[in-house]
Amino acid sequence: MGYPTRMDDVNYRPASAGFTPTREQMAGFDADVCAAPFRIAPERNDELLHDVLKGTPWTLEFNSSLDPIRNTFRAMPNAKTVEANYAALASLWAIAKASWLIARDAMAANRSGKSALDAGSGTAVAEARQLVQVACDLIGDSGARWPSDIAPPIPDAEANTEDLYINNVFLGATGWVVLHEIAHISLGHQAQVSSDLSFGQEHDADRWAAEWMLGELPAGDRQVYFRLFTISVALSWLAVLDSVRRGSTTHPHAWQRLQKLSPILPDEELNPGYEMAAYVLKILFLAEKDTPPADHPEAAFFDLVFAASRDVW
Repeated sequence: MGYPTRMDDVNYRPASAGFTPTREQMAGFDADVCAAPFRIAPERNDELLHDVLKGTPWTLEFNSSLDPIRNTFRAMPNAKTVEANYAALASLWAIAKASWLIARDAMAANRSGKSALDAGSGTAVAEARQLVQVACDLIGDSGARWPSDIAPPIPDAEANTEDLYINNVFLGATGWVVLHEIAHISLGHQAQVSSDLSFGQEHDADRWAAEWMLGELPAGDRQVYFRLFTISVALSWLAVLDSVRRGSTTHPHAWQRLQKLSPILPDEELNPGYEMAAYVLKILFLAEKDTPPADHPEAAFFDLVFAASRDVW
């Protein structure tokens, strides 16, 4: 899957003022981030433009001044605008790469009969955990710089390279996040509401975005695997956000959100998307917990989501 150009039906505005170190890394993704909600589910592009956005261009504004802890992405329904923060995009890319590294090596290990991954220095597991810490640093400090000893994002990655695969996971996850914000616009959600109502709005937007990505695909379609995995990557990123901000009065915890999504996710026991997502959840978030073996990838994934949700403060 590629994300070569910005859709003509999207206006985008770079940050109008202010410079952050993460803007240097992420501005090259502006056009692809704008295209992501269209390209993650291209079979529904006409529906998205005409039925949801009512035939007029919407705006994605890159704003370096948003508070990265409280406003990583923000929908403004009246203006038909979604704001994105460069620090948020950089942290999401870090989680996407961490997830790709874990999934890649864990799938290979499983196919070769290995039961565990080496987590020592220089391994994919060690790099993935470093990337999680990078994401935490970027979320917690808008002035944080990308570490000089970790390879930065490459927006113009060449075809058939691992950098391109990582970017596609990042853009798939970004597509779900932006669709979630578009859902707030489409569903007419309000910003100033009680905590209970705000939680409900977040769950509704999650469900809308996931159904949008998965609802028109037949069972067994390879795109189901990819899209399911990128939804789990997006929610893994939200879990990292939750760990930094230590709770929220407006947003439920990521693992609770993922648990709420379970009824609409594919019922496919051997779905590779579940297998890859389960490895990521186990290695990045539940490495210290004993979790019983499961009969198939779907069961393993939901068992891990349940185990993670029990630890929510």
